[in-house]
Amino acid sequence: MSKITAAITAVGGYVPDYVLTNQILETMVDTSDEWITARTGIKERRILKEKGKGTSYLAIRAIEDLLKKSNTDPIDIDMVIMATATPDMPVAVTGVYVATEIGADKMSSIIDYEDRTTCIIYGDRGGAVLFEPNHEVLGILDEILHTDGAGRPFLRIDAGGSILPASDETVANKQHFVVQEERTIFKLAVSNMADVSMMIMKHNRLSGDDVNWLAPHQANKRIIDTTAKRMNLPEEKVMTNIHKYGNNTSATLPLCLKYYEKQLKKGDNLIFSTFGGGYTWGSTYLKWAYDSN
Repeated sequence: MSKITAAITAVGGYVPDYVLTNQILETMVDTSDEWITARTGIKERRILKEKGKGTSYLAIRAIEDLLKKSNTDPIDIDMVIMATATPDMPVAVTGVYVATEIGADKMSSIIDYEDRTTCIIYGDRGGAVLFEPNHEVLGILDEILHTDGAGRPFLRIDAGGSILPASDETVANKQHFVVQEERTIFKLAVSNMADVSMMIMKHNRLSGDDVNWLAPHQANKRIIDTTAKRMNLPEEKVMTNIHKYGNNTSATLPLCLKYYEKQLKKGDNLIFSTFGGGYTWGSTYLKWAYDSN
C-alpha cells in the first residue's frame, strides 16, 4: 500500500482594497519611505478599513476565492483549520464561525499607528490552501516545530488577557497594541529560521541545488535575505511579496503560494520557514503537487 500524504491542491487569498503606503505613514509618524524600505523592504501594506469587519471577513473571502478556483463544493470539506493572532473577539472561536486551511489576520486592529517600530510592518490579508490525500509521494513530507517560552516578553500585547484585564487605564496606556523588541526578534528570527530549515534539508538529504523554492515568513526583508544567504539559496529561489503587503503574520505563507503559484511546477521541492512570538519557529518540506499553468 502506497504512503498517503497531504498535498496542497489549490490556493486562494484576499487582500483589502485600501493601500497604506510609506508616503502616507510619513504623515502619521516620524519616519520616511527611505528608512522603512532600508529596514524592512516594505513599500506598502493593505488595511481592512470597513467598520464591523474583522479577521473572519478576510478568511471567508480567501475561502471563497479558493473554492471558486478549485471548483470545490463546501460540503466536500472535511475539516477547517484556522490560524490567526487576531480573532474577531477574545471568546467565541473565529475558525468555527468561518466554518481548507486558513491563515488570516487583521493586524491593523492591534497596531499603534503612533509607534513606528510596529506600524510600518504589519498589514491585513487572508490566505487559504486546500489539502487533499496524495498517493504520489507529493505534499508534506517532513516538518520540524520548536517553541521556547522564554521569548514571551519580546513580542507581546500586555493587556486584555487574564493577567491584565482590559480597563480604562490599560486603554489609556495603549497596552492593547503589539510591542516588540526589534533587535532581539531580528537576531533570533534569522538564526532560528535558517537553523531549522537547514536541519530539515539535512534530514531529507537535500542540498541547495535540490530546493526549488524557499517560502519564508514575510516578517522583514532583511530577515528573509539573511536566512536565504545562510541556506546558500540565490534570490531567484526565494518567495517574497513583503514589499507589496507587509507582514500579515498567519497569512504570509499561504499568500506567498498564491503570489508565486503560476511559477510552481509539479514535483518542486519547497521549504517553508517561519518564526513567531512565544517564541515559536519551524520548517516544513513539501513537494508541490500540481502544475499551476
